[in-house]
Amino acid sequence: MMFRTHIVLSLLFALFIFPLFSINKGLYLLIFLFAALLPDIDNASSFIGKRVKIIGWVFRHRGIFHSFFMLLVLSSAVYIIFNSTGYAVVFALGYLSHLLADTLTREGVRPLFPLSLRVRGPLRSNSLTEKAIFIICLVLGFVLLLR
Repeated sequence: MMFRTHIVLSLLFALFIFPLFSINKGLYLLIFLFAALLPDIDNASSFIGKRVKIIGWVFRHRGIFHSFFMLLVLSSAVYIIFNSTGYAVVFALGYLSHLLADTLTREGVRPLFPLSLRVRGPLRSNSLTEKAIFIICLVLGFVLLLR
């Protein structure tokens, strides 16, 4: 899935669950969106991967960074660093939003990496269908913001 689609899907998801958290709303969105983009750090041409190229050179795209294992490891690190369950949960949900979005694509994800189980859907990345999903989610996001 493309960067922009991950952003709008994650924002839409974040807006739905926003009221459940009592942490600073700006920080909430920052953590959520950062976590939603983080799994693609293993792709040297992704938004985050361009800034940390070595990860993309060492790890295969849609490998360990697209797994529940890494979700748990990184969410635990957020909990330890910030001593906050709230931040860790927001991070985990943002990360999960990326994994769920990628399960819709033909490439899919291996959530139990290194096991070979792959969960995939019918969408082709950057296809007309993905662009339509992007526009629909963008409109829904604006509607939610205006309510």
